[in-house]
Amino acid sequence: MCAAAVAIALVPAALLASGALNGGSADSERPPCEDLGTRSQAEAALAAHPALVTLLRNAGSTGITVTDPCGTADRSIITVTYARADRRQSIDQVLSTQPGFGVAVEVVRD
Repeated sequence: MCAAAVAIALVPAALLASGALNGGSADSERPPCEDLGTRSQAEAALAAHPALVTLLRNAGSTGITVTDPCGTADRSIITVTYARADRRQSIDQVLSTQPGFGVAVEVVRD
């Protein structure tokens, strides 16, 4: 594998680990409110990616919803919940290997 291909393969994993790709998690900070999109943008992104929703459910997600962590529908995020640590790993695997929703996502334990 050439160096460029290795770099491209590692970028999504690095962004996921930093929280930048998916907007943070229970173990990291979510993006600041001013960086979040609107509820309608998050809902449209969720509706536009049914295959990703299915993969996340199959990986062990207990819920995939649009939430308003900043108290206003002008700033929303897709929240993926899970119940067990092994499910978190499976969810992270899906998010790091699949094209994302295109909006901020956080992964939170129930």
